[in-house]
Amino acid sequence: MPVTMDNVSVRLQRYLGLQQAQTIQAEDLSADAIARLTGRRGDLSNVLALWDRSRWKDLVFDYRPDRHDGVLEELLRVLDATMVVQRERGNGRPKTFLPMFPEIVSAQRVSTLYRELGQTVMDGLWRPSDRQHPGLLDALRMLIAKWPDQHPLARLLRPHCKGVDAPSPEGDGNFARAVRSDPALHRWVEKVVTEDWTAYLEVAPILSSDEQLEMMNALIGLHLHVALLYRLRGPDSAALRPVFFVAATRTADDDRTCDRVLSLSFLRDPPASFSRNVSPRSEATRQGNAR
Repeated sequence: MPVTMDNVSVRLQRYLGLQQAQTIQAEDLSADAIARLTGRRGDLSNVLALWDRSRWKDLVFDYRPDRHDGVLEELLRVLDATMVVQRERGNGRPKTFLPMFPEIVSAQRVSTLYRELGQTVMDGLWRPSDRQHPGLLDALRMLIAKWPDQHPLARLLRPHCKGVDAPSPEGDGNFARAVRSDPALHRWVEKVVTEDWTAYLEVAPILSSDEQLEMMNALIGLHLHVALLYRLRGPDSAALRPVFFVAATRTADDDRTCDRVLSLSFLRDPPASFSRNVSPRSEATRQGNAR
């Protein structure tokens, strides 16, 4: 009998429904999804040049150090504090930015910077929701298209980003395959995920662009986390529901490991809905907080 070799990491990613099981910022996950939704990315060369002082004379018309250096330094301080998401190790130069418009999502090194996780969102969350609630994708595009007009830094940076067409046809990523192989996960995506994104579009217009993006990041993270719990639980353990243990530190000097790491266990005899009704005040949670 021939021996079949397989990569353990790739096999696990396929089972869990992850494109790449590597660390990523929530804003970068949304950025890749937004770029795939709109079919647009950008060449950020001119924007990144702001962090190279030797190029300031090429970026500013009639550049005069005494007049412009202070303004550019203040601009960089604001951008560093509000728009930069990922930085290069060592020099701290930006790699990715808050996706307030599609053209600020880099068209270079896409798989490295964004881990292709936007495919998980598009093919695993948004397209299935659009099939259940037609028009959802168009509504998301219209919502995102309004962000730059509401965000002053987006209005400032957008003219300096060279737009690049980057169409992303519907694919067959790991998440989509996991949904097809897991009936419970499939039902949850079609019902709960669709309801959540429909509700998001209803409440979003009363929020600022920053709040809309923040809620989008949170909702994507919540859905992917619950989907991961479905896969970790396994199809033979449908009676189990998750319980989260949260620990808060008292001072900034305390060990913050528990703030970053989610401890998870499963309880039997769940309520009817697995993805809802997880009580933060359950006895198990109180015991976890006490520890």
